[in-house]
Amino acid sequence: MPQQPELWIGVVEARPLDREAYGAAGAFTHIITWARSAAEFRQKADTILATLNLYVVGIEEEGQLALWLETQTPSVSKLLVEVPVSVPPLKPKSGLNGPPSIVGSK
Repeated sequence: MPQQPELWIGVVEARPLDREAYGAAGAFTHIITWARSAAEFRQKADTILATLNLYVVGIEEEGQLALWLETQTPSVSKLLVEVPVSVPPLKPKSGLNGPPSIVGSK
């Protein structure tokens, strides 16, 4: 039976595929995603950043989120565990002057 995926976190250095269009040299960020291993986490980080026209320069400190939380201060752990992530529901709307759009979209 395959191992169940767990939440993993890592510090990822990202750079834009087109620096001039992006207007910045890059950034460091934490990525949290489901994975079964460090290799799978790295593959998913590559995929996530590619959808944003970015590429991974390096990944550090990747590991299971549960173990990472044990090393954090209580305020960081509380922020990540107790703050609910909510996304407002998308409600289709249509206007007389154009095609239907999504409420909240720009």
